[in-house]
Formats: sequence, structure tokens, C-alpha cells
Amino acid sequence: MVNLYEKIRKLCKEQRITVKALEIATGMSNGTISGWEVSAPSAYRLKAVANVLGVTVDELLEDGPADETCRKLDETSRNFEKPEQEAV
Repeated sequence: MVNLYEKIRKLCKEQRITVKALEIATGMSNGTISGWEVSAPSAYRLKAVANVLGVTVDELLEDGPADETCRKLDETSRNFEKPEQEAV
């Protein structure tokens, strides 16, 4: 599973910009994005990063903690048995 910071770093490298330049473009302070290795960003900041990188928030979150949580919830909900219908 790829973490969010690593995915952003990879996208920056592909677009030939630094993470620091991305932080400046989004109005974030130095080190904000690298801090996402251990903490989650706000939706507002995540959207700002996605806009600058030209991707969707979903693309940033693919294979990330949020995506894994959604998969687990889907699996859990499928495991619930449907109530049996009463005989008429």
C-alpha cells in the first residue's frame, strides 16, 4: 500500500516540481505535506494539492488508508446476512 505522501512525491517528480514548490503553490507552509506521512490532511488541503497536480482527490487516495478502510467496510457489510422473510 502506498502512503499519501509517497504518492504526492511521485506525482511531483513526474511533473518535475518539488514538494516545496507544491506547498508554495497551495499556500501551505514548509513541511506540511511531508507531515502527511504520519497525519491526515484536511479535505480542503487535499483538494488544493489535487488541483495543482491535475488529479482528483480519489486518485490521491487510491491504495491509501482511506481506500483500505472503504474496502474493509464494504467487506464487512457484505458479511451481514439478509433477514429471512417470514412465511405467509
